[in-house]
Amino acid sequence: MTFHDKIIKDLTRYVPQVILPAILAFISVPIYTKLFDPSAYGNLYIAKAALNLLDRCSNWIGASLTRYYNEYIKTQSLSEMLTSIIKANVLLAALTTIPMLLLLKMMQLDSELKRLLQIGIVLFAFTPTGNVLRNTLRMERRINLHTIFIVSRNVFSFILSLVLIYKLKLGIESILLGELMVVVAILPFLWNTALSSNFNISSKLNINIISRFFKYGAPLTISIVGLWLLDFSDRYIIKYLLGSHAVGVYSACYNITWNSLFMLVHLFYMMEEPLAMKIYAQEGADALKGFIACEVRLFLILIVPCIFFLCVYSDTIFSFMVSAKYQSGASLVPYVSLSVLVAGIIYKYKLGIMAMEKTRSLMYIVIAAGIFNVILNIILVPFYGIIGAAAGTLVAYTIYLSMIIIATKRIFPWQFPIISLVRIAFCGMIPATLSWIALSRSAFLPLHILIAMLYPLIYIYLLIATNETSKSDIKSTLSVLTASMRA
Repeated sequence: MTFHDKIIKDLTRYVPQVILPAILAFISVPIYTKLFDPSAYGNLYIAKAALNLLDRCSNWIGASLTRYYNEYIKTQSLSEMLTSIIKANVLLAALTTIPMLLLLKMMQLDSELKRLLQIGIVLFAFTPTGNVLRNTLRMERRINLHTIFIVSRNVFSFILSLVLIYKLKLGIESILLGELMVVVAILPFLWNTALSSNFNISSKLNINIISRFFKYGAPLTISIVGLWLLDFSDRYIIKYLLGSHAVGVYSACYNITWNSLFMLVHLFYMMEEPLAMKIYAQEGADALKGFIACEVRLFLILIVPCIFFLCVYSDTIFSFMVSAKYQSGASLVPYVSLSVLVAGIIYKYKLGIMAMEKTRSLMYIVIAAGIFNVILNIILVPFYGIIGAAAGTLVAYTIYLSMIIIATKRIFPWQFPIISLVRIAFCGMIPATLSWIALSRSAFLPLHILIAMLYPLIYIYLLIATNETSKSDIKSTLSVLTASMRA
């Protein structure tokens, strides 16, 4: 099976757990933005950003698990490894959660924000263990079970939050409360499914395993903090300089734009790490380079037309999705869309660095990019508001990509398909231009719908006409998709 077919096959298997939560995110945005004003919505995403930071700081175990899982299978010491990292995870969660709750109690914060942060910290106590258990399912290629747990968490969290809001008349904290209750309910089932007989409570914690994981994962954790600065520090700068209302408008735009495009980035991410590490372990570095180049091309073919489409139809989408108080966020779409594209390409470059275990280099790069983002936001937000924040983040991501390209040329060089990028951009720009002309010259809704429906057909025709793909490639892709869906 070619790399192309392997990628398509695995992408198909991960589609439900990526697409369904994305659909829920789209449904939730108009509901939540109509129920809560931008200030409350902004407080929610300040708390979610803090929770995301805590989650990322604990991710060193999960990242190390991905890297070394196949090795521990070969040495028949998987049970010892899983037992050690689960115990370490539980211990770290207990040692960090209680002090954080005590510290938060002493802080003088807005009462709504404090409640949200308290719930978020309690949620964090359970999240790292759940992440490791789900990662175990991924590495065992039990993708269907992984999908069930991901989808269940998102669906039931959303439903429960609506019950708490409409039936019990609770506030915006219902969103995090619903998630907490579902995580606690699902965790025992996830534990039993993922670990089976691979956990021995009487076994001692293996310090050598934890030390090895920490050595590999600690630089990644520091780099993940840098990535958090890239992804979320703008919310705190906007909160400080412009207030919670501006954070709410900014976050609503990000929820629509980032989630709609990042589901493609996330789909490839879910597929690429386990498959890439398996290819590297079994076939070597040259095979991994071929895999990455093939994956990048497929990623660009999928995401570039989506970016053009979203930019052209942003005003229409926002008028439908959010209330008038949030619609000024539509102006952020081009900046956020390009940031997602750059982020997706960065993930591909990271694969080679992680395979070569050069995580320290990655740490320096991401920290530098995160600091650039903070500086740019501090400079731009006072003058340009939330547009300055989005533009600053795009520039910081571009700096991040430039640095990682330079590092990869030294550590793990591979050929980026630049000719494919030019062709794909051209093929995406033509139907986008036609759509933009139609939108600007006519308000006739059926015409807009017709052009939107023709958009993918024109794009695919141009891909074939420019020899970026062929009819045989499309037939091969469809056959792999059909076989995967049947399976």
